[in-house]
Amino acid sequence: MTCYCRKLRRLTAAVKKRYDQILAPALVTASQYGLLLNISHLGTATTRELATLAELERSTLARNLRPLLSQGLIADDRPSGARDHRLTLTDKGQKTLALAKRLWNQAQEELTERLGPEGLAALETLAKAWTDD
Repeated sequence: MTCYCRKLRRLTAAVKKRYDQILAPALVTASQYGLLLNISHLGTATTRELATLAELERSTLARNLRPLLSQGLIADDRPSGARDHRLTLTDKGQKTLALAKRLWNQAQEELTERLGPEGLAALETLAKAWTDD
């Protein structure tokens, strides 16, 4: 019998790898792109808000934020003594996000071409059946 869980896990890994390859010129991964986009939408984001919006455990979020902080793409404007981080995009982060958006659209177009209309419809049906999307 076919293991659908394994197939889906391998498919997800392959798609994420391809998105990461396409985003490589922006020096961000697909996960990091999502975080930059969420911070951009929120303007200023606490780690709690960002974890909820990105549907990530806080430890996973912290691991994904470290490179963005070290690259100077986001800044932590947390007031002294505050417990939660207050994250904003830097100018460099905004430029990186603009490039990453163009690259993301290329990845979306590639996936659209590879799946075709029937594949996209099946993907949408599958997502609706198993998620809140």
